[in-house]
Amino acid sequence: MNDESDPAESPADRSAADSDWKRRRLLGTAATAATSLIASPTAILDGESKPAIPGRIEAKNFDADGSGVAFTETTPGDSGGTYHDVDVDVEIAGDDYDVGWTDACEWRTYSATVDTAGTYEVTAKVASGADGGTFVLQQGRVHLATFEVPDTGGWQSWTTITKQVHLDAGDHVIAISLDTAGVNLDWLDFSLAGSEGAITDPYPGLDDTSWRLTWNDEFDQGSIDTSTWTFEVGGGCGEHQRHDTDCTWGNREEQYYTDGDNAWLQNDRLVIEARAELAPNGENPYTSTRLNTAGGFETQYGRIDVRARLPETQGLWPAIWMLGHDIGSVGWPDCGEVDVMELLGHDVDTVHGTVHGPGYSGSGGINDSYSGPDFSNGFHDFTVTWYPDAIKWFVDGSHYHTVTQHEVENAGDSWVFRDEFFVVLNVAVGGRFPGYPDSATQLPQRMEVEYVRVWDWV
Repeated sequence: MNDESDPAESPADRSAADSDWKRRRLLGTAATAATSLIASPTAILDGESKPAIPGRIEAKNFDADGSGVAFTETTPGDSGGTYHDVDVDVEIAGDDYDVGWTDACEWRTYSATVDTAGTYEVTAKVASGADGGTFVLQQGRVHLATFEVPDTGGWQSWTTITKQVHLDAGDHVIAISLDTAGVNLDWLDFSLAGSEGAITDPYPGLDDTSWRLTWNDEFDQGSIDTSTWTFEVGGGCGEHQRHDTDCTWGNREEQYYTDGDNAWLQNDRLVIEARAELAPNGENPYTSTRLNTAGGFETQYGRIDVRARLPETQGLWPAIWMLGHDIGSVGWPDCGEVDVMELLGHDVDTVHGTVHGPGYSGSGGINDSYSGPDFSNGFHDFTVTWYPDAIKWFVDGSHYHTVTQHEVENAGDSWVFRDEFFVVLNVAVGGRFPGYPDSATQLPQRMEVEYVRVWDWV
């Protein structure tokens, strides 16, 4: 929650593919023909073991019985040319692969073993750099669900969509049938929908690690749990230190953080609302909320997931972050700070992940950025995986940033991320990083948080 700069994105180059996609989309008709062709379990591509459900099916690892049996493709060859030598377009996606350049009427089959019959949550990791599209999930010839994929803002700008389906136990063919062109697919995760209140991991195996849930707040208990969350109260000194407040607190922000007036639970979500109104101190022209779990919940290492929808307007600065619990004794930045997510209200397509420590704080923090969908237009998962010698950042399961102990110490600085940290959620108004409200600023604005979950590796 400090000064940062240099947002960046490195999406796959799609200029040639875009024109090809527009040509091929004209071929599209409803993909009903696939239904009659999906039959019995088949061989697995490239020696891959048959996936088990619950578990993950990688879109690249379709069955190996060839065109017309395990897949259909409207154009010859593999446009990606990097994963196999059959006529399905697979491309590099970061450090893995996805199925891209899709057309209407194309389909793929995936032989899998369903361990237990029941209701499953199926989460698809998808992207679209055009108008979005739809695909159908089938078990054999049985229609399970239709997935409607939005325009995510880029072919490598990923999001997830979850549907509930019923699966029978045993060996089956799971099929994906494209109703339209323009959908990239990375994987499908299948998890049993447990009893009411049960939590399933939307990203099992994230970062090549198995995880178990150790703490969570689903914000479904009717009111904010003040045994866990503490309201920080006070006002920033504002632009050019124009307010008669303590300027050592905050980043010359304009808001006053209230004692609970700007936060509540609604529809099983935490709402933090920034408003244009005179604060209780008679100084600050805006109010908002900053909550932390210091003394209520603190953690060392693991995976932190926060699912949220972010506000949009000039001068806002929503943040999801963590601070070392020894901040009271060693001060900042020696306590360490991990910014899980920060967004600038005038740039809703980009989020930032940063660490701050002694010698690398404020505008010198070690950061990177992820550009993708409009983060004010839907809920997204913001994640860090934290190990003794490294921290990694993810958006909707896609990795975009890593900082290592070796990197920090090689620069002559100290790695201060081996202690317990607490979680902070807030929406600032103004500050040196986002800039200040102007005539275009529209308030009130809300950050809505569906959950905070902390996992430990197994």
